[in-house]
Amino acid sequence: MAQPEYIDCVAMACEDATCDWKPWEFKRRAPGDYDVELDVHYCGVCHSDLHATADHFVDLGLKLTFPAVAGHEIAGVVVKVGSKVTRFQVGSRIGVGPMIDSCRTCKHCKEGDEQECVKSASFAGIQTYGDPDKCGRAAVWPKGSTTKGGFSNKMVVHEDFGIRVPENYPMECVGPVMCSGITMYNPLVKLGAKPGSKVAYCGLGGLGGMGIQLAKEMGCIVTAVSRGPAKKAVAIEGFGAHFYLDSKSDAEMAEAKGKFDLVFDTIPVYHDINPYRALVAKGGKLHLIGITPTYLAKASMPCTTSGVSVSKIGGIRNTEEVLRICDKAEPKILPKVVIKPVTELNNIYTILDSGNDTGERFVLDIKGTLSMNAVCDAPKPTIHPAVGNSPKFVCYEWFKLMGCMCCQK
Repeated sequence: MAQPEYIDCVAMACEDATCDWKPWEFKRRAPGDYDVELDVHYCGVCHSDLHATADHFVDLGLKLTFPAVAGHEIAGVVVKVGSKVTRFQVGSRIGVGPMIDSCRTCKHCKEGDEQECVKSASFAGIQTYGDPDKCGRAAVWPKGSTTKGGFSNKMVVHEDFGIRVPENYPMECVGPVMCSGITMYNPLVKLGAKPGSKVAYCGLGGLGGMGIQLAKEMGCIVTAVSRGPAKKAVAIEGFGAHFYLDSKSDAEMAEAKGKFDLVFDTIPVYHDINPYRALVAKGGKLHLIGITPTYLAKASMPCTTSGVSVSKIGGIRNTEEVLRICDKAEPKILPKVVIKPVTELNNIYTILDSGNDTGERFVLDIKGTLSMNAVCDAPKPTIHPAVGNSPKFVCYEWFKLMGCMCCQK
C-alpha cells in the first residue's frame, strides 16, 4: 500500500503583512523514516514573529512568503514516528524551536552550533517557518513552498531537530524556554559567565526576565536595568535580580560605569546603545540580543568594535540543556506565561507592537482552541513600521560601531 504524501492540517495564518490572523487549511509532508509527527498543544508568540510576519526586514531583502503560518515555540506530543526514529516514541513530549534543519556538515554544525550553519543561507539554520527546504530534512508540501510554523494543530520534524522535554516541566512553558531561554543561555556559556561574574540585563521583557533567572542559577551577580523605578519590584522579587539600576538616573548610571563583565541589551527596538556600553568593565562585553539596526550592523558587517557582540539562538544540544537546567532548578525556572486562545492573536500582536515590557510571554492554547471556526475577536492589529531597518540606516550604525566620531553625535 502506498504511503500518503501529506497530512491535513489547520492553522492560524495571515495573508499579508497586515497580520490579520484567520483559520486556514493546508498540508504538511507525511512523516518519513526519520521524522516524527506531533500534535501541537501550545505555541508561544514571540516578538520576532511580529517582525517577520509584518515584513519589518523587507528593505533588507528578507521578505516572508504569504500565506504565512508563524510560531517557533512549539510544544506537543508525538503521535507518529518514522521507522528509523530512535530519539522519540509515540507519546513522547517534544518541543520544536526556531530551527528545523541545517547542513549538518559544516564546522558550526559539527560543533553543535547549528544556528550558525554557513550553508543554510538563512538567519539561523533552516527556520521553522518561512524558509525553503535547502538541506533536505525540512521538506514542504507542495514542493517549492516554504516551511510553516507552530500556529497549527500538527507539526512534522526530523527527529534530530526535535527537542526532548523533561517529563515534569510544564508544557506551556516549554516553547518560551526554547526561544528566549536558549537565546539568553547560549551567550552566557559562550562568553564565559561563571559564579561571581557581574552581569547586567537591559530591558525586562521576556528575554531579560529569562536571562536574569538563568544567570542567577549559574551563580552570577545580576543587575536589572530599566527606565525609571517602576520595575524594581518585578526585577528583584519577580525575576530574582540582586540589584536594580534606573537607566534614567544620571547619578546611578555614573556610579555603575565600568562595573560589569557582561551587559546584555535585550531591547527589541532601535535605541542608543552607548549608555549601556559605558557600563562594561575593561575586557568585558556589551552583547546585543534585541534585533535592531545596530544588531544587524554588528551581525552582518566586519571591522566593528570587539567590545560589542551579538548572537542568535543556540544549537539543539544547548537547547535541551537549558530545558534541563530550568527543570532541575529549585524552584523551577518558569517564564511568565499567559495562556491565550488563538482567537486573541490579533490583539496579542497589537500588545507586542506597543512594547510588552511586562516580561510576560503569550502562549497559544493550540490543542484547546484551534479550529476552522476560530475567528479572531479583534480586527487586524495596529502595527507600526519598523524604525531604521534599511541598508542606509544599518550602514550608519556600522560606522558608529567602528568608532566614527561624526556618527556618535
